[in-house]
Amino acid sequence: MSLEKLKEYFDIFTACWKFFRKYVELIKKVDSDSYWEALVNESAEIYEMYGNTEFVKGLLVVTTKEIERIYKKEQ
Repeated sequence: MSLEKLKEYFDIFTACWKFFRKYVELIKKVDSDSYWEALVNESAEIYEMYGNTEFVKGLLVVTTKEIERIYKKEQ
């Protein structure tokens, strides 16, 4: 695998990490409707940014599920 392709994977994982961190930190700071609307919109942006691939979609789905699990636990 080329260094360019590895960097692309690094960027995808980093984007998902930043997405996770942002929304976990916001759990108790915003109302529910605006929180989930923003989360869905941002995940769509990340998905589009990295070419609408199944890999990116899978990472975003599992990341969102984990955020939802934490959200429910915190409520």
